[in-house]
Amino acid sequence: MSIISTLNQSDAVRRDLATDLLLRSQRPIKQIAAEVGFQNEKSFMRAFKSCTVVTPEGMRFRGSRHRHHPANAPDCKSKR
Repeated sequence: MSIISTLNQSDAVRRDLATDLLLRSQRPIKQIAAEVGFQNEKSFMRAFKSCTVVTPEGMRFRGSRHRHHPANAPDCKSKR
């Protein structure tokens, strides 16, 4: 397995966990960002949007309107 594919898998796991937390909890976005390994909320919001095409707030709103499964989200593009 290459380093890039390992990073992409790591990004996908973080995206899926963040999506699940956004949809199933009322935790503040800052707390979710920290739980999935981001040092600040702005970096998390930028990375989440680049992976899912919606902001964390948008995902939470979308989830309140209908169920979204993280596996249906597009793949993250690693920007490391």
